[in-house]
Formats: sequence, structure tokens, C-alpha cells
Amino acid sequence: MSSSVPPAPNGQPHTTAIVMAAGLGTRMKSALPKALHRIAGRPLVHYPVRAALEAGCDEVIVVVGHGRAEVAAYLVAAFGDRVRIAVQEQQAGTGDAARAVVAEDPPVPLG
Repeated sequence: MSSSVPPAPNGQPHTTAIVMAAGLGTRMKSALPKALHRIAGRPLVHYPVRAALEAGCDEVIVVVGHGRAEVAAYLVAAFGDRVRIAVQEQQAGTGDAARAVVAEDPPVPLG
């Protein structure tokens, strides 16, 4: 992330959470993106995003890939502009997903 990010309104350092949600989910044997499979009534991607926001993160960036339009649509509906996305074009592991965040500086706003 760039060093030009201002401090949070409370004067504390700006905190960004990165949620990796680009996987294909091939072991799930479903066309549905892995991030959208439901557990206890909500898509998998919901839980880490909600946890990061509740923990006080100033920004949550979700790395999307497979099914990115559907995942982004869910994130907008559930969290509005409190979440940004970074696109991992080809799923090449978690290190590559982190590079996708750095490449999208600033990440694409959803709202």
C-alpha cells in the first residue's frame, strides 16, 4: 500500500485487512465461486470481512478472481463502500494474491 494513506480519524495508524477470496474451489465440485458458498446462512467471504470491520480495520480489501462479478455484487450488497476489491487474474497462490493488492494501489472501490 502506498505511504500516502492518511491516519485513521482516531489518530491511530491506518489498518488494512486483506481477504483472499479468489480461489476456484475445485474441491467443492460446484460452479459457484468458493467465496459464495454458504455457511450458517451467509457466504464464506462474509465472515472475514465482517470480522475485520468489527475489529476496527479502516479498510478491507478483498482479492477476487473466479466469479469476481458475483462476489463483488455480494460485497456491495452486504458492506457497501466499506470494502474494496483487487483482482487476481490467474489464481497462482496466496503470494500472487498479495501482489494483486499491491498492483491495485489504490484498489478499486465498490461503492
